[in-house]
Amino acid sequence: MTAGGEFRKALVKRLLSLIIELENLVHRHGYLRVFAGIVPLLGIAGLLGQLLGIAWLRLTAMSIIVLLLLLTAAVAFAGSASSGSRERKNLVLLHEYADALRAVSPAATREWRQVVTIESDGAAHVKREIVVDAISDRAARHIYESLVYYGSSPLSERDKRLVTFEAVHAGGLDPREGTRANATAVWTTTVSGRPKLDVYVHLGGVVEQGDRVTVRWRWPGYSADLMNGLDAERFDVIFREKVSRFEHVVIFRGMAEERSFVVRNQGAPNFVHEVDGADLVVRFAQVDPAARRKLGFVADFRTK
Repeated sequence: MTAGGEFRKALVKRLLSLIIELENLVHRHGYLRVFAGIVPLLGIAGLLGQLLGIAWLRLTAMSIIVLLLLLTAAVAFAGSASSGSRERKNLVLLHEYADALRAVSPAATREWRQVVTIESDGAAHVKREIVVDAISDRAARHIYESLVYYGSSPLSERDKRLVTFEAVHAGGLDPREGTRANATAVWTTTVSGRPKLDVYVHLGGVVEQGDRVTVRWRWPGYSADLMNGLDAERFDVIFREKVSRFEHVVIFRGMAEERSFVVRNQGAPNFVHEVDGADLVVRFAQVDPAARRKLGFVADFRTK
């Protein structure tokens, strides 16, 4: 091998070692701490070059350190992308197995109640409470809940990242003594092509009769098309399995005095809309609703 070939081989070997070390540092301390550790070297290199009056030393040292910063950023970005990809694959796999288990032994829902608060900018705060029957020790102790996006504007990846959720599991005797439950979610689509966030709440070792599970979503821009007057929006429920009773409440902030804001019933039982201060509150409820039947209403805001 020529001298040039040996030099290139040695350089590649040292460079790979450097990348491995950087990857370990980023993994242990995080990119920001590594970045904070490299930045002072820029000042030291500039100070030495200034004191010694050697311009090429200052330029070379600073170039090397900037290269290290760029290399560290590339390693951190590649690691985050790879980790995110693995996490998404694991979640999809987990939910595929959970779907199969749910078909065999679902957690029966006794009562279902949802309160949706729509802010004036279209942000939605959703609180869904489910009272479940006991689940045997041999069954998979989890429940599945989803939230569908009905807006006409497409959802970007950034829009999806801004959606947050959490779950709480409480006993039936005192719902206030709830503890956070592990929950995982994946993005899928409905049969009609609507985006929806599927959430699985993993309930741990014991699920007793009357336990209450609360799932909360915060979805910026969920009803932005409606509140900006761009399109009407449907609010509905549909139950795939038997539910003893349900209640659905939607609160439209600041819409009580808006004469051009209208709601139209589309099969919602016991439909009521009323004014609460500056807000318009729409609710409907039923005992023993029919399975696989869509119940709800349409809201529209004509700003022009």
